[in-house]
Amino acid sequence: MDIDPLLTVLKDALPKIKEFGGAEDLPDAQKSFRKVPAIFVVPSGKAGTTNSTNYGVIDQKITQRFSILAVFKNPSLGDLHETDQAIMDAVIGWSHPSIYKETKSEQAEFINQRTINLRGYLATSLDFQLTYHFRK
Repeated sequence: MDIDPLLTVLKDALPKIKEFGGAEDLPDAQKSFRKVPAIFVVPSGKAGTTNSTNYGVIDQKITQRFSILAVFKNPSLGDLHETDQAIMDAVIGWSHPSIYKETKSEQAEFINQRTINLRGYLATSLDFQLTYHFRK
């Protein structure tokens, strides 16, 4: 999953965030989160359904899951809630532009949220899914 379009949406929705990145940025950032609050988009896997046609035609529904991790140092509950809400407002209903053009993806859906301790930093992780049809 190309995360750049999603990062653009999040940057516009969250002007107070100091750093944005993807899964590849997390190992370095975990050593020392120098710029917090920070947002990381982490694709977390794909799942497919059984092919729904016969005779050599492929029509499969694929669900791409991804997490958005917001990292803070000593946040207030208000900061966490405000950030979670801004992420949800920006992502729920969003369609990935390149997937949508190729396969008519459905809109992103919220799955769940959890709060975690990440090496002394508080992080909130929001999980989403985006479903599309793979046809061939």
